[in-house]
Formats: sequence, structure tokens, C-alpha cells
Amino acid sequence: MTLPVSESFILGCIGAIGGLITITFSAVRKSRCSDINCLCFRCKREVMTKEELEIDHSAGAEKKERSNSIVV
Repeated sequence: MTLPVSESFILGCIGAIGGLITITFSAVRKSRCSDINCLCFRCKREVMTKEELEIDHSAGAEKKERSNSIVV
């Protein structure tokens, strides 16, 4: 006996998995580790400097401010 699976359920699962992957890679990007080994993913990279992180953060804040402004 198979249970019917709705399209909404499948889309919800895909969205949840995509969100978890996005959060994981965002944390990896901001981490100070140069050698990352997570499940089947392995990466050796150069770490972003504090200045680069601040520039990245300020660019995100500036973009958010522009999206919140109302134009009449």
C-alpha cells in the first residue's frame, strides 16, 4: 500500500532541504577554518580577512536598506 504524496509536500521538503544547505554553506563561508570536511563535502580554502567580512556584511546591510525604502 502506498500513501499519496501531494505536490505541496514535495515542494515543502525540497524547500526545507534547500534552506538547510544554504544555512550550512553560509556558516562555512563565514568560518575561519581553512580545511573543511563535512559528510561527503571536503574543501581546502583561503580564509576571508576581517576586512573582507566587514565589506561583505556592510554590502548586505546597504542592499537591505535600499529594499526597505519606499519610493512614491
